[in-house]
Amino acid sequence: MHSIQIHKVIGLIISSFYLIGVWHRGDKPTVKEMRIKLCYCIYYLLFLLSMVVGAVTNERKDEAIFLGEVSMGVVVLCANLWLLIWKQNEILNLLNRICVFSIRSDDEYNVFSDKVRIFIKFVLVFVIGTIVAGFLASVGLTFFGSEKTLFYKIAFPLDYESSEIALWIATAFVFTEIVLTLISAIFFVIIWYLLLICALRYKVLGSELRNMGRVGSENKNVKMTETQSHIHFYEDLKTAINAHLHLREYVTVLNCYSLCISS
Repeated sequence: MHSIQIHKVIGLIISSFYLIGVWHRGDKPTVKEMRIKLCYCIYYLLFLLSMVVGAVTNERKDEAIFLGEVSMGVVVLCANLWLLIWKQNEILNLLNRICVFSIRSDDEYNVFSDKVRIFIKFVLVFVIGTIVAGFLASVGLTFFGSEKTLFYKIAFPLDYESSEIALWIATAFVFTEIVLTLISAIFFVIIWYLLLICALRYKVLGSELRNMGRVGSENKNVKMTETQSHIHFYEDLKTAINAHLHLREYVTVLNCYSLCISS
């Protein structure tokens, strides 16, 4: 019997959510923690507002179209961030119920571990690539390009095109908003991880269905009567049915999250 726990990399992501105040540690958020959560939501809405106003007021058609397309992506990320902040208990409950279980077969455990290992490598590449792209879009292209200007021609109260101080302030605004964007994008990793574990648990369930009523590999020399074999088969069948019902429930909830994020 192999015990499966939440992967360490996913645990580090969860710890970072606590560290920056996106999630609270107690049963209910304190007044200070609630203010931090509200500030995150309101502050990110300002980014969406600056994108939309910039798209409407921009005189260049290509830049207006670009800002409009980015604004649609920011809308999705706003919903993503809202789910991440206000659905903490539901997300943690799903992680604990889906990702903490046991696998009896050694072969299935090895296949499961290999699949998760490949996924974690993809997650590391995704996170690093996202951080690099976010830095370049917010700071790198602003000060290291041929022209000192913002990559996103957002609407901003200060004239950042003629004042260097205003450009620094606007860049700081964009940088902090990109950080929130990265946090929101990392929530996709949690959803992908949950979906992967559900898929792998279905595969494990299929293997257990094929082996129902059989004695485990550690008891090969044990002989059972026909009655004992039927009882063993019945217990395995009952366990498999319960596992299937729980997985269906989890997948339904995950599909709801995925629809909310993608819509």
